[in-house]
Amino acid sequence: MSGASFHIRAGQVQSRDAQAFIGQVIGNYLAELLTNKAPATKQVSTITVGGATNSTPYTVTVDGESASYTSDATATAAEIHAGLIAAVNAAPAVRGKMVPSGTSPTLTLTGVYPGIAYTVSVDDDSTGDLGAVAATTATDSADPVSFGLAMVKTGFMTDEADPVGHVATTSDFTAQVITVTVGVDVAANSSLNSKVQFRGKQFTVDTPFNASHAQTLTDHTANLNTLFDAQFGAGNGLVAANNGDDITITAENPGDEFEFWTTASGAAGDVTKAYTTGPSTATSFMRVFAGVSKRRHDIEDTTLGGDDPAYPANVGVETVYEGDIWVSSAQSISYGDGVYVSLATATKGKFYNAIGTDYVWLPPEVARWERDERSTGSASIALLRVNAQAARRVY
Repeated sequence: MSGASFHIRAGQVQSRDAQAFIGQVIGNYLAELLTNKAPATKQVSTITVGGATNSTPYTVTVDGESASYTSDATATAAEIHAGLIAAVNAAPAVRGKMVPSGTSPTLTLTGVYPGIAYTVSVDDDSTGDLGAVAATTATDSADPVSFGLAMVKTGFMTDEADPVGHVATTSDFTAQVITVTVGVDVAANSSLNSKVQFRGKQFTVDTPFNASHAQTLTDHTANLNTLFDAQFGAGNGLVAANNGDDITITAENPGDEFEFWTTASGAAGDVTKAYTTGPSTATSFMRVFAGVSKRRHDIEDTTLGGDDPAYPANVGVETVYEGDIWVSSAQSISYGDGVYVSLATATKGKFYNAIGTDYVWLPPEVARWERDERSTGSASIALLRVNAQAARRVY
């Protein structure tokens, strides 16, 4: 065939996406701005008003600005406590830095702004009535947010319409716990049956009666743990425990969500289930997953494989909740692989295709690997398809 007679439609031309930067979106996408304010904490200092001396000046100083109260002729510790709170509130230079509160004898000073450390001192005219200043909570600034990281949405700014979010860690979640109470007498010719739904799979465990009611519950718990270890790996899935008539199932990675049911066949009575902890936004990463932090066009990436460019604290993080986005990945990724998110401090928000300690699973409706980088690439990136809103329809 000569070149002059060769034809091909435009739609038949293979497309080649440019090898991308971390956080870069391919094609159409939907996103929202999440203001990052985590883990910002305000300084909290406490002072104990442990005594009272008549007609004595008491002073609290914050970063060189002072507020004073002088006791009367019948001084009490409660009077001095209340007087110092009033004095701080009446001194704009002090109240503008730290807010007074507390119940006598403890005077609490809370920083107005997170991330700012204040020097606090007291003067009680050498009476010893005021205790030493105790640093109850250290101040901490919000962390910057790199591109291509999993974001969670935690609500809205007080009295504002701006949504708030950040890159989550294990400290943001407690482990989900379900407890079933076997209130029936498991006896001869009966059995315990449990069904587990976890990471997109369902499994059943059946344990026939063995010797006694108590022994059957012990056997069933052991059978559950054998299943959990075989299917999900020891230490990174679920764990069962038995205490009397109770069988407790706990997610080993805080942030993982599961469901669990138990029945007793051939026995009369009730088996009750209690959601001891969760499922809720406090136990389930999936329920607050908001999407992936998008690369900003006004920041130049310095490396393909690095996450150096970042959103600073307390600004809107453009978060892609639907679309295809490049993220950091040192693993070998295949189309359709499962998606796990690390909540460990050192790797928080990074995506993986296999379970690990402090990793939580996202359903394929919510996140799915599209492709690895090309064989000639060395940027350690992969393309992730995300649809965070689908998380609401999973359970």
